[in-house]
Amino acid sequence: MKISIIFKYIFKELFLTFLLGLAFINSILMMNNLFSISKKFLGVGISFIDFFTLALLLQPQLMLLTIPIALLLSILITYGRLSIDSELIILRASGMSLVRIGKPVFTTGVLCFVLGLFISFYLGPFSVSKLREKINEIMSTRLSLSIKEGIFNTAFEHIVIMPREKTSQNTFEGIFIYDGRKKDPAVIWARECIVALQKDLGSINIQLKNGTLHFMHLVKEDTVTEIAFDKYTLSLKLDLPNTTKNIHELSLRELLHRTQEMKDVGAALEFHRRLSLPIVSLLLMFVGLPLLPMTGKTGRLWGLSIGLSVCVIYYMASIYLDNMVRAGKLHHIIGGWAPTVLLGIGAVAVFYRTAKRL
Repeated sequence: MKISIIFKYIFKELFLTFLLGLAFINSILMMNNLFSISKKFLGVGISFIDFFTLALLLQPQLMLLTIPIALLLSILITYGRLSIDSELIILRASGMSLVRIGKPVFTTGVLCFVLGLFISFYLGPFSVSKLREKINEIMSTRLSLSIKEGIFNTAFEHIVIMPREKTSQNTFEGIFIYDGRKKDPAVIWARECIVALQKDLGSINIQLKNGTLHFMHLVKEDTVTEIAFDKYTLSLKLDLPNTTKNIHELSLRELLHRTQEMKDVGAALEFHRRLSLPIVSLLLMFVGLPLLPMTGKTGRLWGLSIGLSVCVIYYMASIYLDNMVRAGKLHHIIGGWAPTVLLGIGAVAVFYRTAKRL
């Protein structure tokens, strides 16, 4: 009964600390990703609901990286607090082994491993696919809506649009357009235009009526070609993410199909990466407990520094070996598992040594 009470007491604090750490680390990494995505919407704008949806869809991919870090930090912070309050000393003096003291850690680590597997093979690919679709949807709808009367619109690259008056949702009277996409820029003036969104083609068609088209020849200075037209269609390509699935969106079945039947090295590396990342949570729980002697009253920051260094070195090694595999200089199994195997050997060795000494 006493062990059960102690387990619940430590597990509750450990789990709450883990959730807080996960939220904190995710929020920091999320801001950088949202800043990169928001650049796509400059001059277009985005609603709060759409912004919140994008932030939500970013979470699963971030959690694959932050769950192990949050687990390690929660172990060091929780057991560091127990050490400062002398509770850890009492537990050791009562005859509890390191394994029994760390039982809440093992439970949390297994939960993190299961959650990581679910995110890696199911929730992660789904969120990446939905994120791409959401960006396409926002760009497609808001780019056409960003064309407003009396305002110079520069949402399209090398294009300036300024309509004089809006008569309906997608119809304007009197429109000025500067098209600098080609070698010889063009200036277009039309009495009427209709903006039509082509979602399937990923473009916006501006159907112009009764206007003139002026080509400015830069090679021949002071030379302008003027063409009058009754109807003219200007197609503007939208800068949208690729509409086809990338490797991060593939399901487990699709990954295995491309790995086994198509012999795709990139898909094989992605499969091993998705499997190895959740296992890191199991390994870091063996790393956290041996760092407990460093989380006392004078060495708490030292223990946290070592824990963070382990995570940083692991992820740096993973990125480096991934690049080696993609460059064809390393086998995908070695590239996908070498950092995890080395981390596992080190974690088990350090844990065994600490458990034997205590």
